[in-house]
Amino acid sequence: GSDGVWEHLSNQEVATEVLRSLDHAEAEGEEGKPSPAEAIVEATIKAAAAKLSMQSDELRRLKPGSMRRAYVDDLTVIVIKFTSDSAAGKKEKRGREEGEQGQGDASERRVKGKS
Repeated sequence: GSDGVWEHLSNQEVATEVLRSLDHAEAEGEEGKPSPAEAIVEATIKAAAAKLSMQSDELRRLKPGSMRRAYVDDLTVIVIKFTSDSAAGKKEKRGREEGEQGQGDASERRVKGKS
């Protein structure tokens, strides 16, 4: 199987890393602090290393290829932050689409009336 995030971290551990990372970014500014995705990758590497009785830096020093693959796969993590601004943007977009749809309906009726 894959040695991905979910093999090494629980849902709660991932959520905790994301929230901790966001809290640090908001409290201290985003520069120099790991992004939520980077925090998840770091926590996953630490957990994988701990299961192997290694330090995370030891695991990182393993050369890429079959040796490292025997312990952990490459990781890609994407975190999408939804905010109330995002919800407002969706409402606005939905309103525009409904307005456009209404205009389309009106023009369809006119075309049908001319036929």
